[in-house]
Amino acid sequence: MRPLIGLAVAATLATAVVTTNPGASAAAAIPKNDPGIGSAAALSNPNCDQTTKRIKFESPYAPPCVKPWTSSDNNGGATAQGVTKDKIKVVVLWADLTGALQQNVPNRTTGQGGTEPDAMIDMDAVYKAFFETWGRTVEYTFVKGTGTDEAAQQADAVAVAALKPFAVVDFAGAYLHSGGLVFESALRDKVPALVTFPCCGVIPPETRANPLVANAAEWVGKALVGHKARWAGDNSLKSKPRVFGVVYPAGSGGIDFNLFEKGFARYGGKVTASVSYPSEATQLQAPPEAVEQAVTIITKLKSAGVTTIINFADGIAMTPALTKAATDQNYFPEWVVTGNGYQDVDVIAMASDKQQTAHAFGLVWFPPVVPQQSAAATPFDWYWGKNKGTFAGAALSLVQSLYTGLHLAGPNLTGKTFEQALVDRYPPTGGTFSNQVTTMETAWATFDNPPPRGSALAWWSPDTTGPSQVAGLGTITGKYMFLDGGRRYSTGHFPKGEPDFFDPSTSVWELDPVPPSDQFPTYPCNDCPSSGGGPAPSSHAAG
Repeated sequence: MRPLIGLAVAATLATAVVTTNPGASAAAAIPKNDPGIGSAAALSNPNCDQTTKRIKFESPYAPPCVKPWTSSDNNGGATAQGVTKDKIKVVVLWADLTGALQQNVPNRTTGQGGTEPDAMIDMDAVYKAFFETWGRTVEYTFVKGTGTDEAAQQADAVAVAALKPFAVVDFAGAYLHSGGLVFESALRDKVPALVTFPCCGVIPPETRANPLVANAAEWVGKALVGHKARWAGDNSLKSKPRVFGVVYPAGSGGIDFNLFEKGFARYGGKVTASVSYPSEATQLQAPPEAVEQAVTIITKLKSAGVTTIINFADGIAMTPALTKAATDQNYFPEWVVTGNGYQDVDVIAMASDKQQTAHAFGLVWFPPVVPQQSAAATPFDWYWGKNKGTFAGAALSLVQSLYTGLHLAGPNLTGKTFEQALVDRYPPTGGTFSNQVTTMETAWATFDNPPPRGSALAWWSPDTTGPSQVAGLGTITGKYMFLDGGRRYSTGHFPKGEPDFFDPSTSVWELDPVPPSDQFPTYPCNDCPSSGGGPAPSSHAAG
């Protein structure tokens, strides 16, 4: 099941996480860092949409406009490690993808699996054509990762640090094929900036899970406490007041159960039984020895009289094992989806026992299917056109983070200005920030601040057929059905009261057409391959 990890990653619209080393900059005198955000010069920039005050870029996450830059302007030259007056050195850790994992990086020209370097090169072309880099060009060095074990990650970090780049992009870590938390942590004080995917590294797992845990504690407390277990699969449970049990991963890749229990208690919630299992460094997939505990876990919950399982188990390995064990024990409780470990992605949820997931409902991070608009693919297709180039959802997030930071940092590029650009100068966008339902909340995270997380309310229909939430996988059977048109909520804003789940007449799995609130401006892509100009895709992508 590990290949599905990458498929889920490729579906997300979440922006990458950035860690910086503000002290890694030159001491030479430099011009004032002034990208001119909001100035008359920025708004009169030909690349600026004066209505949105964002650049003319085909994405709901386009950054604010900045002042124009000319070749005669002075950017300060070598303002940080890996930076000169005309180059920005960026190292990309990559890995070969084999088997089903190649579906995550499709070569759209040939219809075959592509490579991570090609995906980065082709995505870079999209962003460098429209984002301001203040007279400098990004220059990539690709380093092939040697593995995911601690020794390999440490060795890769040493090799990458020796190249003295401005930024390191952990592409391999996005698909758990190399790199990872050890690699990224080893580089925190060695490079000015580190860009990674939010699922897999930089931010410690216990911090990364906090918004998810807080959302679950609030919503379950507000909506389900004090009511009967009406959605259970066993009639004898439906008539009983809810008795809550929690399953969660513990250890380095686990969640903070105490945070959940305290938050749940604020709304009168009480956990009757809690069962943990050991986890790896990520929350995406439990190790085999943990999965073997599924039968014992279900036995404990059933014996404790639990009617409602609040499920923080990953959707790839542990949830399928738990649901199978429950059916084998003739135990049919309610299953509360929390969204941990990609349990809220349709192509992953369909691997669990249908007799159990027919009674699953709760918080879903991923939005409904949007046939006419994929915010993940839009900038790439807008620039290259259909069926051209090598695309990867992880590459989009990583390159978007890199270029947004460069764009908003201004000419004085250092670790500190790069972080300020993302954390302080980029307005939180998408999802609940923008009152939208087809986009995800995007606000950059640092090592000490977890990324934001919004959730929609949904229930699982094991027999509904339609396109997957993961672009490119075609039609599958099993869909999340969304309430209120997929409306999203974040911590502190979940509604009170129990909604009516499992009613197809009031639920949707796709949004067609796109709601007016989610439609963003379209622009001509001048001198782009899609309009007959611009460069060809990278060598392998060209076929």
